[in-house]
Amino acid sequence: MYILSIESSRYMGGIALLENDSVIDSYIFNVKATYSEKLLYNINFLLKNSKIKSIENIDLVAISEGPGSFTGLRIGFSVAKTVSYVKNIPIIGVNSLKAMTYPYLFDNNLIAPLIDARRNEIFASAYIEEKGKIREIVKTGAYKLEKFLKILKEYDYRKIFIGEASRNRFKSKILKHSKNSKIVDFNTYIYTPVTIGKLAYKRYKKNDFENLIEFEPAYYRKSDAEINYENKKT
Repeated sequence: MYILSIESSRYMGGIALLENDSVIDSYIFNVKATYSEKLLYNINFLLKNSKIKSIENIDLVAISEGPGSFTGLRIGFSVAKTVSYVKNIPIIGVNSLKAMTYPYLFDNNLIAPLIDARRNEIFASAYIEEKGKIREIVKTGAYKLEKFLKILKEYDYRKIFIGEASRNRFKSKILKHSKNSKIVDFNTYIYTPVTIGKLAYKRYKKNDFENLIEFEPAYYRKSDAEINYENKKT
């Protein structure tokens, strides 16, 4: 079976094509220009230059369900749900942070993926590998960095921080307040679209699909526009 995987939760977009859980091709692109135009163009480009050739041959759509960029998630969902509806094929969502974490779960480490949520917050969670499965031990959410680091102190694991927020804006604070920790200086954009496809395929084999009508992005907090509107009312 052929899978189209879409990562639109962050400020670098990504798509991947897989045959079952084997990668056919993937592509990462900057989304400073119009996100919708770039996403559609690159999906078409990747398909035409692969053995799949056409969207007509796709059997499953995998999509990053959030958290992340509100605009990116809305656009990604619009494209993914349209393909699912028109082709009458399953759609499966994957937590954006979980997909970032997947390659690093080994040697009894706690992996903490961080995305800059703006407003001095991060989207974050924490995962460990347990009996060959990924277990979320700190729930995905929007946190102040200090609160998130305080929660992590409760867990006696070596902590590995990944994601652009840990490498850039919050790096010095993490190293100062989190002992026995490491920040991975690697761009997680590169592999995340592929990981989303692989995790979606695992669920596909269990017939664990989304309800197309009810399936919506997981934002984990109100948008900036909603917050600003509420502030004006008070």
